[in-house]
Amino acid sequence: LVSSMSTKNTNTTPVALLGWGAAAARFLWVLPAWLLAGAVVRVAELFSSGPLDGRLFLTAAGFDLVDFLRWLPLLFLSSWPLLRLSKSWPLALFWSLLLLVQMSLSSYFLVARTPLGSDLFAYSMGDISTTLHGVDLKFSIGPVLVCLLALLVLWVGLGMAWRIPRRFGVRSLAGLLFFSFVAWLLPLHGAWLKGMDLDSQQRAQDKTGFFLTSVAQMWSSEPAAPETTTAAAGSAHQAGAVAQTAVPVNPDYPFMHADRTQDALL
Repeated sequence: LVSSMSTKNTNTTPVALLGWGAAAARFLWVLPAWLLAGAVVRVAELFSSGPLDGRLFLTAAGFDLVDFLRWLPLLFLSSWPLLRLSKSWPLALFWSLLLLVQMSLSSYFLVARTPLGSDLFAYSMGDISTTLHGVDLKFSIGPVLVCLLALLVLWVGLGMAWRIPRRFGVRSLAGLLFFSFVAWLLPLHGAWLKGMDLDSQQRAQDKTGFFLTSVAQMWSSEPAAPETTTAAAGSAHQAGAVAQTAVPVNPDYPFMHADRTQDALL
C-alpha cells in the first residue's frame, strides 16, 4: 500500500519548467521550423501572384530577411514562456495561429493586389462583410493544400527540434537579436527598386512585415491638435467665402460657385 501511494505521488509530480535562459536558447533550434513553414506560404504567394523572375525573387528574399530580423524580438518575447514547457504542442498551436494570419494577409493581397496595413482598423464588420459579399470568391484546392503543407512542416519541425539536445547558447541568441536591431537601419525602399513597377514592388514586399510596420506607424503617429484643425477649417471656410464673392454670378449658371468643401483626406 505504501509502495502504491508513493508511485501515485511520483506520477502526479509536476514536470519542472525549463529555465528562462535554457528556454531562450531553445528558441534558436526551433526557429528553422518557423522559417520553413513561412517559406512555404511565401513561395506559394509569389507563384500565385503572377510571373516570377530572378530579380523579383531576390527582391522578395531581401524584403523577407530584413522584416524577419526586424520583428524577431517580438516573435521571441511572445514565444518565450511557451519555450519553457516540456511539450511542443502549445508553441506549435500559437505559431499555427500566426501562420494563419500570414496566410490571410497573403490571400488578401492576391485578391486586392495591395498589401493590407493599418487601414484594417478603419473598417467595420459591416464594411468587411459587404466587401466579402461583393467579391466573386471561388473555392480552390490550391490554398488549402498550401495551408496544410505549411502547418505540417511547422508541427513536424517543432516536434523534431524539441527532442534535439541544446546546441546553441544565450550568446548566439543575443548576437541574432543584435542583427535584428541593425536591420532597422537598412532601407527597404531605395535605388535597388529602380526599374520595378509598383505591382512588382508590392509583390516583393513581405505582407506580414508591411502590416506590422503600418500598425506601428499608426500607433506612433501623433494626432493633430483639435484647435489647429478647427483653425484650419475656419481659414478654409473664409477663403472659400471670399472666393465665392469674388466670382461674378453667371445668369446662365446661377448655381455655380467656388468649391468650399474641405478635403477630409488632407
